[in-house]
Amino acid sequence: EFEILIQKLLIKSGYHNVKITQTSGDYGIDILAKKKHVFYGFQCKRYQKKDLLMLILKLLSFFHLFKYSTN
Repeated sequence: EFEILIQKLLIKSGYHNVKITQTSGDYGIDILAKKKHVFYGFQCKRYQKKDLLMLILKLLSFFHLFKYSTN
């Protein structure tokens, strides 16, 4: 499953306590992990190539808005 692959990649990237959440009641979070005393929640989405550009554009606009809303 895709989440298992991401879990292995996170562990190799230095994350600890990497756990796949239950499929219901997780508010969209698929994996919980910890790195350098900070907890992270990951959503695992697998996109086709044609959808990847739209995803990147949405993420860039989100980070742009987030940057200005926190200043």
